[in-house]
Amino acid sequence: MVPIHVRADYLHLAINLGILALCVAPLGGYLSRVFRGEPIFFAPLMSWFETRLYDWAGVEARADMSWRTYALSAVLFSGLGFVALYLVLIFQAVLPGAGHAVQGFSPGLAFNTSAGFVTNAGQPLQSDAGALSPLSQMAGLTVQNFLSTAVSLSVFIAVTRGIARTTPGTIGNFWVDVVRSLLYVLLPLSLAYALLLATAGVGDAVEAYAVRNLLHPSATAGDLQAIATLETLKLTVTSEGSFINANNAHLTNVSTPLAQLLDWLSRWLLPSALCWTFGNMTGAKRHTYLLMAGAATLLAISAAASGWLETEPPISLFGLMDGNGIVLYCLIATLIATVVIRKGLFGQAASFLDHRLSLFDITMAATALLVPTIIVTGLLLIRDLNIQAGPLPSLADPIGGLGTLISRFWIMIPALAIAGSFATTTAPFSKGVT
Repeated sequence: MVPIHVRADYLHLAINLGILALCVAPLGGYLSRVFRGEPIFFAPLMSWFETRLYDWAGVEARADMSWRTYALSAVLFSGLGFVALYLVLIFQAVLPGAGHAVQGFSPGLAFNTSAGFVTNAGQPLQSDAGALSPLSQMAGLTVQNFLSTAVSLSVFIAVTRGIARTTPGTIGNFWVDVVRSLLYVLLPLSLAYALLLATAGVGDAVEAYAVRNLLHPSATAGDLQAIATLETLKLTVTSEGSFINANNAHLTNVSTPLAQLLDWLSRWLLPSALCWTFGNMTGAKRHTYLLMAGAATLLAISAAASGWLETEPPISLFGLMDGNGIVLYCLIATLIATVVIRKGLFGQAASFLDHRLSLFDITMAATALLVPTIIVTGLLLIRDLNIQAGPLPSLADPIGGLGTLISRFWIMIPALAIAGSFATTTAPFSKGVT
């Protein structure tokens, strides 16, 4: 007979999956409208601010980009974010709000931390809670969680747009996609989660924390922190990086059943909705379920192997990507699987969604799947060997961060190249996408 606590866990999972299933289609449809520029609920509130942002930044919102320009913009934007976060962590001791016991990070730790948050790699911060100042947490880590998620979300939408051939020859405007990701997706989701978590029993005491730790340095640091706000901003995009280093395992973060549900839902909803958005924008509905099944399988494998990977060299890069990156990885894997099945089993022409794949497309897809895995595994093997002699010790400390950076962009750039290849074809899309 199945123990009661096991049955309760299965029931809890079934309820979570049921709620997730109910939310996927509405959010997926909403994302489609946001990135098509269609009227949405938040438009009257945000459109004025969105226009002012474009004017201030000198962005021509109507100018679409080729895949090369889009990829270069994504790399430059992420690179600037990396440098900014690195400097904040290095010099946090002399920045405002440092408190009495905060010191700057070592160069290696700052590199790894910046790489992890700029790529949303889901790697825990390798320091105690007191090592971060409030400024580093809120203006550094939280901001990068937002911006890096906006980048991964924008890249996935651009790839989808290219495959759907919605803008022939181009795949959209990176800056517009990032701004709309922030204003119309991430900020509303985070605000909703924060309000729900605050009402679910998760504490949020910014003022009390400031009084206790900043105005009275002699006081002992406690747990009065902005959990509901900062935790939900973090959970909207990744499962790591909390102000409290225990992340969402901390008692104050999951103290009630509703908080546990919101914790779980906030990490799975956006990636699942992207699968629906892909099917909606391309008209290929069956690929919605293929992407969902693939992402669920990869994440399940990663979760099952997480305990082993803590003590053994990693064999994959599943743990080095956020949920949006997992969905993009699955999309490329689906393309490769389609080629193998059509060409290998049935002798048909290599094609994907009515697009005849060229050698360039297949090469880019194989590159995105295989090269990051090989390089990242090699880098982490070197790190785990703890080499103490020769020229490698200088690389040993930040080598994990280097692996996350490679895994992130070596998937994004080939995926954008494939989208550009699709977008340049003039053949009509059979699903009727306009």
